[in-house]
Amino acid sequence: MAEEFAPIDAGLDVLKRRYGVKHFVLWGHSGGATAAAAMLTLGRTDIRCAVMTSSTFAYLERWRMRRGEDREGPSTPKEIRLAAAMYDPLTHVKDIVPDSKRTVYLLGDPRDTVTPFEFQARFADALQRAGHNVVLREESGIPPGFHDLRGDVGLLQASKCADQRSETRTN
Repeated sequence: MAEEFAPIDAGLDVLKRRYGVKHFVLWGHSGGATAAAAMLTLGRTDIRCAVMTSSTFAYLERWRMRRGEDREGPSTPKEIRLAAAMYDPLTHVKDIVPDSKRTVYLLGDPRDTVTPFEFQARFADALQRAGHNVVLREESGIPPGFHDLRGDVGLLQASKCADQRSETRTN
């Protein structure tokens, strides 16, 4: 829900004030990746790099897809309302402030059974159409769900982003 992202947004503001942080490199996996995407859609201008692995987008469509696999019975109206009310960064791309210095990385496995790669690709495409720098990259996930990626690729990418930012400051 949208209100779940407000404390993260406020926490970033506290870090800026308390420690003099000027720019952030965000990295998140699954729902954490969705939180990183939400920070972008909330209009933050202090994110220089966002790395999202196995991101969750298109909540209602994903819920319907997964619900179709569940043969226990019909969906309740409450479940449908909850899925429809989820804050989906995919529907808020227009709220992301353009920044030619920022890159957004989306890393995932096309075999992911938890967060479909096609929705991650859809988010990357929406970002690109809106003029943002985006890299969509297929990575290898761990069976059986292929949701968790091998080799800490997200953390490694975030580290590269942070290293690039520190090189820029010292040159």
